[in-house]
This record gives sequence, structure tokens and C-alpha cells, in this order.
Amino acid sequence: MTTVIFIHGTGVRPPHTDALNARVTASLAEAAPGVRVVPLDWGEPYGARLAAGGASIPPDGVGATGRDAESEEDDEAAAWERLYRDPEAELALAATRGTSGAIPPGAAFPDEEFRERLAALAARGESVAPELGPGLGARAIALARSPLLAPAAEALDHEELAPLLARALAAAVIAAALAEDAPVLCDGTTRDAAVDRIARELGATAPGSAR
Repeated sequence: MTTVIFIHGTGVRPPHTDALNARVTASLAEAAPGVRVVPLDWGEPYGARLAAGGASIPPDGVGATGRDAESEEDDEAAAWERLYRDPEAELALAATRGTSGAIPPGAAFPDEEFRERLAALAARGESVAPELGPGLGARAIALARSPLLAPAAEALDHEELAPLLARALAAAVIAAALAEDAPVLCDGTTRDAAVDRIARELGATAPGSAR
């Protein structure tokens, strides 16, 4: 009679060994009748043991959540790095999406309100977000004249476009400061707060409020 010695994997311990041995024995009996299976249970006497009841292992979900948070932070940092290199990168991507719907006859074009709000923002200069550094007014004027604004406004709704434009403005101001090797730059938290204020100036709904 042929004998098969079954050696389990490194992570198998009682009581799971009995169920695994039974499953392997049944499968071999069906595939090769007459074969004798001899399980080699080495894990219990020779394998590693989990000391202190596994106190060193984080509770379920803790490790994954931490990794997910780190991944999100890395993704956000990478997105801002792209914007510093090209402040209109998100605007250009939005402009390729096409219109979100037909414009009713006689209605204003979607970009008109944003051009007006950008002009109003430019008139206020740096007062809306002084922590970003100089140049916000000039950047707002340039963004209002961007050929990407019209197709992006047709592709995105109001609540999507306002923060996108705010990020473009913040990125342009910070990128200019980086290029000039400015001695003091705002951190990410300060930048994000400035983006929120600029977005509201451009018509975005404040968090927690309804339109």
C-alpha cells in the first residue's frame, strides 16, 4: 500500500489540524483509492507559539486603518506636488470630461459666474488668504482668463469647480514662492484652510450648511 505523509503548513495548529487532515485524507481517498495518509503534526511540538495571548498584535482593523490613513496622506501630498508643478492640472483634466448637460436658451454660460467671482477675488488682493503669500490677486486674474475655465465649468457642477479653482490658485501662489526660494512657506493645514476660504469666496457651500 502506498503511504503519503502529509505535512501541514507553518500556520496550522490544533484544532484546525484535525479538520485539515480529514479533508486531505478524503480528497486522496477519492483521487487515489487505497492510499494511506499519515499526517505529520509538527506544528504543536516544534512550531512557534504566540506568547502573552497575542498582546503584540493590534486589534482587528487598527493596522489597516493606519496604513490607509498614511496612504491617503501620501496621495494628497503627491496631488499637491503635481499642482505645484502645474497649478491648472486639475482644471485641464476637468476640461476634457465634456459638458454635463445642455445650457437652456437664454441662460448664462456656466463659467460667467466664476469669472465674475475671480475678478472680485482679484480686487481684494491677498486679503482673503494672506498666509499663502503675495500674488493671489494676480493669479485670480490669470485664472479668470484661462481657456480651460469654460469647458471645466461645463463639465463640473458648482460645488466641484469652486474648490478645484481654489486649489489651483493656492498652488500657483505657493509654486511662485517655491520658485523664488521664499524663506517662509505655509504648512499643509494652513494651506488647506486657505483653500476652503477661497472656495467659499468662489461660491462653494460652507461645510455643514445647505444651499
